[in-house]
Amino acid sequence: MMDMVFFGGAMSVGVGVGVSPSCYYERMFDTLKVFEIISSQIVLLQKHYESSIVDTESMLCLSNVEGQLGALKDSVFAKYSAGGTWAVEGYGSSKSAIVHQTHASRSSVAKSIARGKLLNKLDSLSDALRDNFLTSDHIDIFSRIKDSKYNEFLERDIDLLTDNAIKLDVAHFSQIVNYWKNIVDDLLDETPDDYKHFENRRLILNELNDGSYLLHGVLDKATAMVFKKALEDIANKFWRKDSIEQRKTTSKAAYRADAAGYLGQLYLNATAKSDDGEFADFNFTPSISSDIVVDIAQLRDDFSTREYLSNNLSKTSPINNAHSKNYVKQILCDTELNVITIKNDSTIDIGRKVRVAPEKMKRILATQTDTCTIEGCNIPASWCDAHHIHHWADGGETKIENMVLLCRRHHTMIHNDKTFMYKASMQIEQFKNRHQNTRHQLCQHEKQKQSPQQKHPPPLKHTG
Repeated sequence: MMDMVFFGGAMSVGVGVGVSPSCYYERMFDTLKVFEIISSQIVLLQKHYESSIVDTESMLCLSNVEGQLGALKDSVFAKYSAGGTWAVEGYGSSKSAIVHQTHASRSSVAKSIARGKLLNKLDSLSDALRDNFLTSDHIDIFSRIKDSKYNEFLERDIDLLTDNAIKLDVAHFSQIVNYWKNIVDDLLDETPDDYKHFENRRLILNELNDGSYLLHGVLDKATAMVFKKALEDIANKFWRKDSIEQRKTTSKAAYRADAAGYLGQLYLNATAKSDDGEFADFNFTPSISSDIVVDIAQLRDDFSTREYLSNNLSKTSPINNAHSKNYVKQILCDTELNVITIKNDSTIDIGRKVRVAPEKMKRILATQTDTCTIEGCNIPASWCDAHHIHHWADGGETKIENMVLLCRRHHTMIHNDKTFMYKASMQIEQFKNRHQNTRHQLCQHEKQKQSPQQKHPPPLKHTG
């Protein structure tokens, strides 16, 4: 006989004495009976809580049961997807079968299958989820690194990743996985996610039937930071100028919409005043301000994923952002920077806000070219970033000889696209050589002008 016992919301199944293994096997798979009992227990709980006060313990028990049933569902979905039952039943895919039968959305089904594959593959994750140390949201984050190319590193680091997941909430653990992924992508010479976001950038403006417009799209991080900063600053100015009554009736989203229109108007006004009528002469102030936390230990070439994960377990506050090395190097080329350094002795140097590329230097660079340095690009110099040829993050000096002006698109590409990097580096070298020769000739000319011409006495005349 089969006994079913509930302990604090968890279900256990036991086998009675004298039951043969084959009979037990058949009874274990009498799933309809099991689910019928579970459903009846849930109905009893619903009736109980209709007239009872819900305390913290009850809430946690229900949450734990939900997590256990959710993990079971994910595991079953993944096994159903891997099997061929759905094909026999006439479905084109396992997802289509599950969506049709459960009426769930395709996105939720896809996430459930991905979670189930990980749980069926990694026992430590399954155990942690069953014991309610993790949530399904944590497993969703693990799904980002389910690709087979990460298998070797994932199997090696799964214990530390799981420990970090148990320690951290979902938002902070997401940053840990992003950073771990960036380290591994760098080792595998894979394109970082930051550059993939840049390649997939898009902004769409559609006119609706009622005459209004729908604006939607996806921006890379660097562009989004500039756009967000501008919208927030303008929206805050509108809010401060409005009356208290007007503030109550105007949403933050409405203020941002007004700011977007004002931002476009600023450009049109500046363009109307420009000489060529095409590009506005914007200033040379950096559009991005960065707060960077630099851990000296993480700059070592042999810094590993396991060392990173182990160190993070002992920290009270994890990193706030986790970007690829290439993205950080690009941002550090031309930004207003506040550097916080964690020294080897664990002391912290707060630092001070500085300009990585001073405005005076950018103006000197603009005298060398009217546009982006890349051949064929007509983006004006005043819109460009100052790029360090020998990267600032790698110790490159901030001096004219080590800097060129690049538009945001080519600046992003030179830090991420190796083919373009090689081609652009040759162009930049030729560009620098031309201007160095010109500068040398001008210096020689100036020296000749400034040095006084020596007057020689007339030759002595011989007198007889």
